Amino acid sequence: MLLNFDGLGAWKWPLVGFTLLVALFLLLPIVFIVALSFGSSQWLIFPPPSWTLKWYRDLFADPRWIEAALTSLQIGLVVTVCSVLLGLLASFGLTRGRFRGVETLRALFLTPMILPVVVFAVALYAFALRLGINGTFVGFVIAHTIIALPFAIIAITGALEGFDKSVEEAAVLCGASPLEAKLRVTLPAI
Repeated sequence: MLLNFDGLGAWKWPLVGFTLLVALFLLLPIVFIVALSFGSSQWLIFPPPSWTLKWYRDLFADPRWIEAALTSLQIGLVVTVCSVLLGLLASFGLTRGRFRGVETLRALFLTPMILPVVVFAVALYAFALRLGINGTFVGFVIAHTIIALPFAIIAITGALEGFDKSVEEAAVLCGASPLEAKLRVTLPAI
């Protein structure tokens, strides 16, 4: 291991303190929002005037909220599967492909992370309007997949670049087809 915690010497406790401060800085807003969700005021007032479960009762009593949550869950599951599968294919092409424009293609795939959110949202909305899919399940899946795809590509490409391709080649030499080697050796490894 490159960094041993016990080998830090005098830096160990300042590092622990700094880590705790960063964790507190990141988690404290979440704690406040959760606490405010139990407040009786309809506005975000801290500390709340009193504590209540009214908002949660209203949430679970209204079937529209449950339906919206289930729809969001379905969209999230479909987008996850689509972005991972498309990201896997794109990552194989970007890491193993030998063609002109690989870096341009990589930049194109990562564009949704770089563009300002408002610009990207307006472009996706115009795209959905042109296709007639705005407000539909398919429209939401396509839009969210486009947004999630760069994250999948970055993670999978990083794993593929760190993977020793000779292990896959050894599986092919032992009798596996190239596709079988990718499915049974490379995918589990990454």
